[in-house]
Amino acid sequence: MLIRPALVTLTSLAAVATATLISGPAADASIARPASHVTATDRNWVGYAALGTRFRYVQAEFRVPKADCARTPGSQAEPAQASAWVGLDGIFDKSVEQDGVAATCTDGAASYNAWLEAWPQANQIEFYPRAGDVIRASVYYSDGDYRLVLNDLTSGQGFDRVAACGAAECANKTAEVVTEDPEVYGSPGRYWPMVDYGTSDFWDIKITSQAGLKGNFDTAAWQNSQITMVDPSRHVMAVPASLAGNGTSFQTYWKREY
Repeated sequence: MLIRPALVTLTSLAAVATATLISGPAADASIARPASHVTATDRNWVGYAALGTRFRYVQAEFRVPKADCARTPGSQAEPAQASAWVGLDGIFDKSVEQDGVAATCTDGAASYNAWLEAWPQANQIEFYPRAGDVIRASVYYSDGDYRLVLNDLTSGQGFDRVAACGAAECANKTAEVVTEDPEVYGSPGRYWPMVDYGTSDFWDIKITSQAGLKGNFDTAAWQNSQITMVDPSRHVMAVPASLAGNGTSFQTYWKREY
């Protein structure tokens, strides 16, 4: 990580698996820092992150994004993918503890899965939700372990798992609610086509610091980072809307795949 006045450059060492969408740390994000609000660009994340202290809990509700496989059909060789998830870590360190859902188009056919991961350990697919299902996901840190809970409030499916830190150290310096485009496993800097997911809605966002302060992305005790997804040529791929509900909700919008 390179730090210089008014700019923090964040570099990722993560990748994602080929057939399923799993998440790793933010890739090549550049953050300009005013006082309590941060604007950021990243190659494969769009959404919000809290930073400026250490965290132990993050939760959000969201819908399984609907994949438009007519517009972004994907293929067996290059499936079009996107995910929505919550997590801790992933910006200032080499791990991210997260759970969420993935939408994939392969030869025009849509598929969906719910997963958890403690990067860089392999992800686990737990069940297969439907587009539009309402999901509640959370990650909670306690005594060196992470409790990853995801419930499909529409179907009643869900999971509750405990995972250790996937790297040598997990600092819990960030908490995120994100829509992501995946990196090709084993090919740093190469990304799968991003599926046209339309809009991702996130709400009922709750964040707790390790000191026990409860809040959301607008809580004054930490900064919030608004992250826009751009390609290497700085074309915008996906954008976050402004925070709503006093920092408890927002949307992200697919723009296009370059």
